[in-house]
Formats: sequence, structure tokens, C-alpha cells
Amino acid sequence: MNRRIAVIGAGVAGSVAARGLAQAGLRVTVFDKGRSIGGRLAQRRREGAVFDHGAQFIRPRDPVLIRLLEAGVRAGVVARWPAAEVDERPVYIGKPAMATPLKMLLAEVPVETNCRITRLARDAEGWWLEDAGDIRHGPFDGALIAIPPVQARELLGTLGDAAPAALVAATEAARLAPCWALLLAFDPPLELMHHDARSLDTGPIAWIARNTSKTGRAGRDAWTVHASPAWSSAHLEETPDVIAAELLAAFRAATGIGAVTPCHIEAHRWRYSLVTEPVGTPALFDAETGLGLCGDWCLGGKIEAAFLSGRALVKLVLN
Repeated sequence: MNRRIAVIGAGVAGSVAARGLAQAGLRVTVFDKGRSIGGRLAQRRREGAVFDHGAQFIRPRDPVLIRLLEAGVRAGVVARWPAAEVDERPVYIGKPAMATPLKMLLAEVPVETNCRITRLARDAEGWWLEDAGDIRHGPFDGALIAIPPVQARELLGTLGDAAPAALVAATEAARLAPCWALLLAFDPPLELMHHDARSLDTGPIAWIARNTSKTGRAGRDAWTVHASPAWSSAHLEETPDVIAAELLAAFRAATGIGAVTPCHIEAHRWRYSLVTEPVGTPALFDAETGLGLCGDWCLGGKIEAAFLSGRALVKLVLN
């Protein structure tokens, strides 16, 4: 095959789709607006602390994904996280970062980072992608969009009436809730038990994780706090400083640490985080135009859903 395919978005779904198509012999190029690949498998380093401030772990059911993760364990790019294993199902993390396995997947696939695609256009040669710097990329025989539905809809909107109706409808059907994340570092480390991976049912906080309990996250005592979807929605447009202060107070109340002061505090807003209303189909592909969609929002959230969506889109494209 000599078909050229552009994949917009280097999160889990986009990376899986790109790898699958490249293995099938298609010429694939990936574009992502971030400084690195991974999407919500994000990690930050601040003042000697390492924070996984996006997706925290993978608790898979799909046998193919389990086999891949176990292969990743043997390759040294995946590890188990026992603190989050509440039943017999294993929990996995990327090592030393959540996105490390994706970097291995895309090791032989061209990736353009720091490249936000803002417009799609098609002529006799094929599909062209225009980025925020007015640079055109192409031509491609197909373009696969693996970004949150609101952003995907904006991109499809640049085609006007030429955008496939089924793809536009899918982006309109999906709903995602936001999430405020709080990054905290402490020196000396907090003396806390049973908080390395803790879910909360009430109050502003939904999740607390001690990042330094994960393999490969050496450094200062680092914590990620995720606010609940309802609280995040209600405080969506607050400033990071206000959010940081309010969530720190909630963290103190939830853990009982009192007035201990963190050596680093930072709030990050994920505007599109938790899938609340999925499309209900694994992926979408319009064979006439060569446009496709994939993402966790097609199936229902979580890393596994993104994996399944990217894999489903590969099958649609190849068929």
C-alpha cells in the first residue's frame, strides 16, 4: 500500500491507530499540538517532583491490551501499581511516565509535535492540513481525527457543508466533563497511610494519588489531586490560584495533614476529561472522503476505551 494518512492527535487512540496503519504498510504522519505525545497521559516535573496529572493508570479487560501491557512490563516501559489494585485485576502504569509506551509505539512513525492543526482542505491531490502557523501539510489520502469531540467538531467545521454528516453528528452527541487537577509536592514527605491511590465519594475531591508510589517517579513527595466532575464544572472558569487554594484546603481536610505547607502547588485545568455521554460506537470512518474519528469519547472514557477506538478505526480504514 502507498496510501498516505494523517493522524491528528497523539493520545492513546491516535497513537494506536497510527501504529496499526503503519504496520499495515500505509505511510502515516501524526500531528499533535503538544510538546510531546501522550495527550492526557501527561506528566510534569516541578522542583524535583514528578507528577502524573492526567490519566493515572490502566485497569484493562481486553485480552489484547493485557498482552500488550505485559509485553511492556517485560520491555521495561510498563509497571504494575499495586496501590491501585482493589481486586484481582492488575493495574498498570507507564514507566517512567504514563506516555512512555506510546513513544515506543510511535518510534518508527513520523510525528510533528507543537503543531496544532486548525483547518482541513481537499483538492484533486488529496487532503491538506493547515496548522496555526499557516503551514500546509500534505497531500494525504485520508485524515483521521483523534482529539476531543468539541475540537474535532471545530476542525470538521472548516469544511462547511462538505463535512460528512455522520462524523459531525458524532462529535455533537458526545459529552465530556472537565477536571481540575492539583499538583502538590512536600519536603519532607507526608506521613500518610492508605492514600497512595484513594477515591473519594463526597466533597470537591474525587481522587488522590501519591505519584512517588509509582515505579520510576523518584524525587520529592509528589501528589496529584483530581476534583470531581461536578465541582470542576462549577468552578471551570476560576483562576488556577483560586482553584489551588480551595483544593489544598479540601486535601488537608481529606487527609488530616493540618497546616503542612507544600513546597510546590499548581493547578491545571483539563477542559475535556471524563466522558459522560459516549457516542456508543468504537470509531467512525467515511470511506468516500477518507475522514475518520476515534477517541475514548466514542466508547465511554478511560485509556482502554481509547485503545479500543484506535484499533477499531484501523480496521475501518483497512477494510
